[in-house]
Amino acid sequence: MLVKVAISSGRTYLLECEDCPKNPIGYRVLFKGKSGKGSTGIIVGLSEGKAQGRVSSLPDKLPLVNTKALEIAKDLGNYYLDIPWKILWSFIPASFDWYEENFVLLAPRNLKNLDKNSLQVVEYIKKRRKVPYETLLERFDYRLIHLLKDHGIILKKTEWVIPRVEEEVYSLNIPLEEALKRVRSKEKKELIEFINEREKVTKEELLEQGFKSSHINDLLKRGILKREILYPKALSEIPLKQAPPLVKRKKGNEYLSTSFKRALDFLINLVAQNLGGGKNTLVLFPSKEELYRVSDELRNYFGEKVVEISARIKPKELYENWFRAHESGFVFLGSFKSVFLPFSELESVVLFNEQENTKFPANGVDLRRIAYLLSQKYASELIFTSPYPRLESFLLIKKGIFKHRKEDFKANIYIHERKGEVITEETYKFINDRVEERTLFVVVKQGYSYAYCPRCESLAECPECGSLLTFSKEKGEIFCPRVKKHYGSKAFECPSCGGELQEMGFGLERAREVIKDFFSERENFSFTTNPKWFEEYENVVILNADTLLSVPNYRSRERFLNLVLKSLRVAKNSLVIQSALISEEDKSLILNKNFEELFERELKRRKEEFLPPFSRLVVVESEQEIDEFLKEKVSENFFKVYEEFREVYRYMLKFKLGRLPEELKELKGMKNVRIIFD
Repeated sequence: MLVKVAISSGRTYLLECEDCPKNPIGYRVLFKGKSGKGSTGIIVGLSEGKAQGRVSSLPDKLPLVNTKALEIAKDLGNYYLDIPWKILWSFIPASFDWYEENFVLLAPRNLKNLDKNSLQVVEYIKKRRKVPYETLLERFDYRLIHLLKDHGIILKKTEWVIPRVEEEVYSLNIPLEEALKRVRSKEKKELIEFINEREKVTKEELLEQGFKSSHINDLLKRGILKREILYPKALSEIPLKQAPPLVKRKKGNEYLSTSFKRALDFLINLVAQNLGGGKNTLVLFPSKEELYRVSDELRNYFGEKVVEISARIKPKELYENWFRAHESGFVFLGSFKSVFLPFSELESVVLFNEQENTKFPANGVDLRRIAYLLSQKYASELIFTSPYPRLESFLLIKKGIFKHRKEDFKANIYIHERKGEVITEETYKFINDRVEERTLFVVVKQGYSYAYCPRCESLAECPECGSLLTFSKEKGEIFCPRVKKHYGSKAFECPSCGGELQEMGFGLERAREVIKDFFSERENFSFTTNPKWFEEYENVVILNADTLLSVPNYRSRERFLNLVLKSLRVAKNSLVIQSALISEEDKSLILNKNFEELFERELKRRKEEFLPPFSRLVVVESEQEIDEFLKEKVSENFFKVYEEFREVYRYMLKFKLGRLPEELKELKGMKNVRIIFD
């Protein structure tokens, strides 16, 4: 049998498979590539022609993915102009992508009478039992390694790299300030800060973010990081709670706008109903923090019926969990890496909190689109639950695709006129009268402030992506808030002209500083750039809402409303909004909590201007002009700007909803051209 096999790069091979089952589609295979090293692939079809190799083995008893997953990957490939099998693999946990690597071991012989340099190599290997061949060549003189191999002192062996049973997590072993002082490398400093922000991080997460294994290992060796084995809670040790009385509901697409607690109660009821009928439920989370929180809560009620697919699950358990999808009567919880589980049937697909970032960092694919495609392929009901719908979902509710169930907001809203201060006199009085109450301060900016260049007469921008640079007083640097690896400098100088920068506006650090000056250090005061749905406060204060409203972006108004709605959902008593840019008409609608009318007006504007969600917006960035190519092959209607500082042309094109012109794919293959799907 000749099978078509796709690897993680998206490339396909035609392989001879002698031991394949009658229907091999979706099975994982191991095979030898052209280099002679073993690779992992997924069978995506049958074929005819000349074989490019043969399948070595099928490591699983069941298919890793089903035909529905392959269909969805194709749909996504068409929609995002990408290779379907590359998209497919990007959503498969890394523990399934096995590969072969060359290792070096010590030969079973007498190792006495070796010279000093050779002994160093021997001791290095002895401590680690086996070492990747490439690592050894990087660390020691390659001529010495070849000599030791030729004399039979060390052995070179090729082995499959298969994940460990346990999951390793990394955390700081020393205080952050001391850790940063002990390293010079910018990349290692960013690695330390990343781990510090998340407390405990798996190696898979670090590698996904682009950090290097060699840097992780160096920080471990120097005692800056510590490694520990993370074990999930033993289910048998958890006494199960009695689920609340079942409230029967009719199957159908729903949108639930509510508090976190109500959303969780709804989910418990839904899962109980589906489990009672022996049906599967899939719950997708853009936020890992919410995934872990909900998973732990559901385990209290449903025990081993809760199946989690996440980075905190050790590989052996993740392997077992993945193939449980072939059975029925479970609730599966995961993020992007769980969308291609091989379900035998699926009753409900739930997207939990679309107000979080639903775009996958690796390729920009939207989790909401995947949830919709899953519901279509499995004929499942589709349920969204969030603090409040995003604009696109509000339109779907209007069209009758979702039945909307919403919980009223409890808190009162106050809007205080702000000029340039961090806290207005009116807001100060408001807080002072409630100084003992739990209050959350929302600041739409990281760091201390923006960085303004008097010579350029503008805010300093990131040379890589054009984002406004942020000044951090705590770190003593300016950096790109979008992607920290883009730009970072200890020198307070403009990256464009070299002139001295000045502070302008304020961010989280300065807000903390000012509030502390006014009210001293208080445990009942909290600060954030993004309110967490599962938290509650008596009062929430948005200090600089104008930061969103002043951005020249067609989504700025929508983002402002989303922030207001998220903040309002976690406020029990009061929400204060400081702003100078809200119109009197909008102010009245916000104070009366008439958000439907605000969304209606935004939709009307978008429709008139042919903007999403009534069109597809594509941005093409290129270091050279591509006007003629676009006019000839794509569209004559585009808006073009040249960003002199970044030396990049930006082309903005609007298309009707649906598939984009195939000619855009040609741009993806061009050098120094990047396509961004809004």
